[in-house]
Amino acid sequence: MHFAQFQSRLLPTLDWVDLLPVLLIAVALWGIRRIPKGMFSDDPLNKGQGLALRGIFACVVMLHHLAQKFPVLGCIFPRFGYWGPLSVSVFFGLSGYGLMRQVAARPDWRKGFWPRRSKAVWMPYAMVALFTLLQWWRGDFSIRMLLKAHWGIVRYGWFCPILFMFYAIFRWADRESHGKTESLLPLAFGGALTVTLAWGLLDAPRHTVLGNGAFLAGLSLGSDGTTVKAILSKSRTWIIGLTVMIATLHSTFGLYWRFIAPGTKTLFVFLMNSFFVVGIAALSMNWQMGNRVLAWLGAISYELYLSHGWVMVEIRHRWPEFTGTGYVYAVVAGSLAMASALHGGIAAIRRYTTPARNVDD
Repeated sequence: MHFAQFQSRLLPTLDWVDLLPVLLIAVALWGIRRIPKGMFSDDPLNKGQGLALRGIFACVVMLHHLAQKFPVLGCIFPRFGYWGPLSVSVFFGLSGYGLMRQVAARPDWRKGFWPRRSKAVWMPYAMVALFTLLQWWRGDFSIRMLLKAHWGIVRYGWFCPILFMFYAIFRWADRESHGKTESLLPLAFGGALTVTLAWGLLDAPRHTVLGNGAFLAGLSLGSDGTTVKAILSKSRTWIIGLTVMIATLHSTFGLYWRFIAPGTKTLFVFLMNSFFVVGIAALSMNWQMGNRVLAWLGAISYELYLSHGWVMVEIRHRWPEFTGTGYVYAVVAGSLAMASALHGGIAAIRRYTTPARNVDD
């Protein structure tokens, strides 16, 4: 059956693209469970919770880019056009949290630090970048304008070098602190703040600094479980209230960008992303989520983040008759399929390489 006929018969029944975010919310609510009353999680952003959050917010980033292309469709879906910065900041926050927890839990975490991180960050990045260069060679976009707009960062991948920079700051701070966790946190804070201010003075694009506050919040949350638990449990009401306010601002026609942020964008984004991650941690002390679907989405979240932009361009090129709702559903299905294939292929490659933990950095 021709694609045009397929669209005319099936897609009118799916014309509400709002079904996608509703489905995502349903999957998230399906896996949520309450910790017994009066008790709090000692590890609010643990591995299971982290996978669930990564899966949810990777999907939100994809919906964010789709909503930017189709702002007139549906009534809930376009609001995702404002959720990109907050969604990406969650990944930075979870990275900072995981690094600090590793320091406390694994005395040998330094062994193979760079090989492990390089494989995790750059292997998927390199594969998607190669596919993207093939699109450029085919003439789908101008690489000159692309490099100018992204300061030399290959298409759809600015997150990767920024994350690797945070790893470098953290590893430097660890060396300077000589393994003392009480010195590691302020050193890492200082390094990340210096980079934030330097980029701000250079008038860098906003997306290059949006994750710094979230990363520092993650470092703080993972640094001392007892202190963090006490602070979050005592201040949960106003922390969660502020988090809801931030989420509401991002869900309403960009009021945040029009009336609150002008003139104070860098500082406000820094603080907003920090509190958003802290608020998620506060909620996670009482509520934990996790199911097979969210675990799967979390496992492929990095590859999904990298590949969905490529899929959007590819579907537009190969099937230009796919428009509107048809294009949205095709991108979601194609992105999930490509992310799963990338994740499985890279996992197989990594299994046949030298175990990173046996290599000293």
